[in-house]
Amino acid sequence: MNFRDSAAWSLAAVLISATAVGLTFGLTIPLVALILEQEGYSATWIGINASAAPIASILVAPFIANIATRIGIFQAMVICVVLSAILLCLFPASKNIWFWLILRFALGALGAVQWVLGEVWIIALAGRLNRGKIIGLYVTLVSIGFALGPQLITLFGADGPLPFIVAACFMLLSVLPIFAARQNIPELPKHTKASYLTITKAAPLIIFAVCLAGFTDTSMMSFLHIFGLRNGLPIESALLMLTVVFTGTIALQLPIGWLADKFNRHRLLLIHGVLLFVIPLAVMVMFDTFALWPVLFLWGGLTMGIYTVALTLLGDRFKTTELAAANAVFVAVYEIGSLSGPLSSGISMDLFGAQGLMIVYALIAALFLITAIVQRVKSV
Repeated sequence: MNFRDSAAWSLAAVLISATAVGLTFGLTIPLVALILEQEGYSATWIGINASAAPIASILVAPFIANIATRIGIFQAMVICVVLSAILLCLFPASKNIWFWLILRFALGALGAVQWVLGEVWIIALAGRLNRGKIIGLYVTLVSIGFALGPQLITLFGADGPLPFIVAACFMLLSVLPIFAARQNIPELPKHTKASYLTITKAAPLIIFAVCLAGFTDTSMMSFLHIFGLRNGLPIESALLMLTVVFTGTIALQLPIGWLADKFNRHRLLLIHGVLLFVIPLAVMVMFDTFALWPVLFLWGGLTMGIYTVALTLLGDRFKTTELAAANAVFVAVYEIGSLSGPLSSGISMDLFGAQGLMIVYALIAALFLITAIVQRVKSV
């Protein structure tokens, strides 16, 4: 097998694995939020519980490159998959919110390792000219998993151990393609360290963009269906809101990746920011109309589209020897957004009602645009 064939097979393997992982978390995240809602917990407590995983990811991210260097990417990913499957099977043992906080914290730490190493793997194999399309394909496949996840709740229900066992099975399936491509996994440079400050200073707008993506994406997974329920939708329609959002993500990532390969990537990033400010305000106005559904479709595409463009820019900005450290920071900042998103959203919904969710989304997008303006002024 020549290098090009082995690289293509290696890239295909990690993309297939990422799809299975996306399906696992696409099922688990809204499932946990729905069970907690049914148990009578407030939106604030649902947000606190959802924040356990991002906190774990933030804490573990600076150590991921060294972990992979010591035991190898393949071994690290396999260990994380097996342990994650075990943890998923433990959820039905109790509905105690503190017990679930511990489980979600552990899942977050293990998931961060898989996430960082998978993206470094993809960026290392994708050349600059087609990086946008490959990353767009990666985000598309992960989003297919996330889109199907909520519908699995409809299929398997939210009661008992079955949905968690299904999630564990999908997690275990994600390791099979990695095992098949274990001879073609890119090597990480040794002794890499993730410096949050240095990398953030080198690429502040890229870092804020991924924070915006994490803030909106994770909050929507935890609260968009709750938003629908509190505005009078039946549970099937509320879950359909999530599916429409993820369908938009699936449909639009490849076109966005193509645009990132053809046009100015920084300008494309700013266009995403403007639209992500406008759309939540439009949702409040259009909620009782048919126009809500195409708006949700576009919103899903743009929410992860800004992640696609930012990850493409990350590959442009940093050398191969810096990628592990840079991507660890990238993931950690996404999780900072994921941490603050559910917390802010839950508190805002408790204080201002269901519409508080859309207000929070518009505010974080506005902060991104202000940052872009400040950076523009400094560069003049």
